[in-house]
Amino acid sequence: MSLIPQGIKYLESEEQQQILRGWRQVSLAIFETIGVINMSIKLINVTVSAHAGSSLLMANPQTVDPLNAYSKERGKITSLRKKTDEDILRLRELDVESKVYWSDELGVYVPSKWVIASVANSAFSVAKIAKAKIRSSVFPTENHIKLNYAGEEQVASLQHIIANEHFITMNLKQGQVSVTKAIPMFSGWSFSTQLEIDTDIVNLAEIQRIMDYGARYVGYGDFRPTYGRAEVEISEAAKLKQVA
Repeated sequence: MSLIPQGIKYLESEEQQQILRGWRQVSLAIFETIGVINMSIKLINVTVSAHAGSSLLMANPQTVDPLNAYSKERGKITSLRKKTDEDILRLRELDVESKVYWSDELGVYVPSKWVIASVANSAFSVAKIAKAKIRSSVFPTENHIKLNYAGEEQVASLQHIIANEHFITMNLKQGQVSVTKAIPMFSGWSFSTQLEIDTDIVNLAEIQRIMDYGARYVGYGDFRPTYGRAEVEISEAAKLKQVA
């Protein structure tokens, strides 16, 4: 079993994040004092980085909530029968800001569920391991994984994403018409995290092959695998890393 209770893995509020960090400290103490309780559980370091210059696109789905602040502001503008250039530019800003995964603590981040989904969706093709088995044997150790990318030193707030042009525009079909959408895009990107794996179900060699396949041929983020293709490095970890 994972040392972190399953019901706590994807909690989002600050209070819930503190609970998760508390469980991580308990796990760290257990590792350091008595070793791994179940010897089939291994902790691994995972580093994912862009393959051959492939950029990463994001599409945070938060605006599906009609009560979301971005949804409300966007609705006010889209309801206008005649839009000014300023209205169109503001819509572009809202598109970019709302689609970035952002926290004031980490800046731009990657949801850990991206990593787990990549493993689960690739496991059967590579190692004939069912998706359900992967979901009960591969666990994240953090919800939000800091994204490193070219030019990040110039981004101190979400608004700097737009100011520094970390986005592209695309003409996308909506019904019978095409509309121009702005999508956040990051180049020279990478992220590092740790996973717990049950080696009775998926061993280290298999997880490497599965993650290699998922990163190279499935990719991460939006419009994958045209974008978001990556390389993966995996190593066995001695202990849980500290998370701010």
